[in-house]
Amino acid sequence: MTENIVAVSGTDIVFRVSGNAGSGSMAFGSGSGRLVQDLKHPSLWVQAADFPADNLPKELVFSDPLPPAAGTAVVTYMARLAYYGRTGPPG
Repeated sequence: MTENIVAVSGTDIVFRVSGNAGSGSMAFGSGSGRLVQDLKHPSLWVQAADFPADNLPKELVFSDPLPPAAGTAVVTYMARLAYYGRTGPPG
């Protein structure tokens, strides 16, 4: 299940429940759970390089600033376009 957290107060966590809110159904029952951060959240990424848009080369070459964590099987790169003080969505 994936839902957005809208508020946290002490040990209470309030979720935005999608679907038919009037149905009276619960998203999950009582008991323990595990919360994880969205793996695509920008705070989890480290900038490896940036390139000016003027005279952009056909091939972008860069070195990773950090070695991969032990046991890492997949490394993912994200591109974002920044222009006029704005940053576009991850791609």
